[in-house]
Amino acid sequence: MPDRVELIRLKCVIALVVLGFAVSTTAAQNLEIVRSFVRADGAYKIILFRKPLPAVMPGQAGDAPGVVRLYDGADRLLAEADVEMVQLVEDVDWSNDKASIKLIVEWDLPQLAGPTSRR
Repeated sequence: MPDRVELIRLKCVIALVVLGFAVSTTAAQNLEIVRSFVRADGAYKIILFRKPLPAVMPGQAGDAPGVVRLYDGADRLLAEADVEMVQLVEDVDWSNDKASIKLIVEWDLPQLAGPTSRR
């Protein structure tokens, strides 16, 4: 039978796990839009989001991790990719069949759009 000290330790571990899950879930819901990139014809757009950091020094907001999300013209989410630091996303290269962010991601637009969303 576990003694009292072991039970207290177990309760502390469980409380920390629950707290960690709650903090990560809340942080995931608090994405902040940094910028957006729209293809010239409006058929697609990419939005760059910053994930919140617990504490940052002034001027370090660009060091925050983020996520880029690709949407079609009807605002349907087609794909997303994590970004190590939001400052790495400077521009999007659009072509007829691809969207790419240098050193981050390249998406094949016709495959993602599917047969009903093609223009």
